Amino acid sequence: VSIPKNIKFEEVLSNYNIQVNGGLAQVWVNYTFYINEQVSHCGINSFQLYKDVDGIWKIIFLGDTRQKICN
Repeated sequence: VSIPKNIKFEEVLSNYNIQVNGGLAQVWVNYTFYINEQVSHCGINSFQLYKDVDGIWKIIFLGDTRQKICN
């Protein structure tokens, strides 16, 4: 699906928390999603990552919440 050129979207991240233990990490971050500079929705992004044998972090899980009323 292509996005029409007149549609502008942006995801703004804030208040992130990163926890690391060896080769496992977790990231928890608030986001607000804008369409044409108006708030569309917001929520939390949650990522789990592992560090491979070459030392490169890779996402192994991604989840998010979504709500229409954003503070």
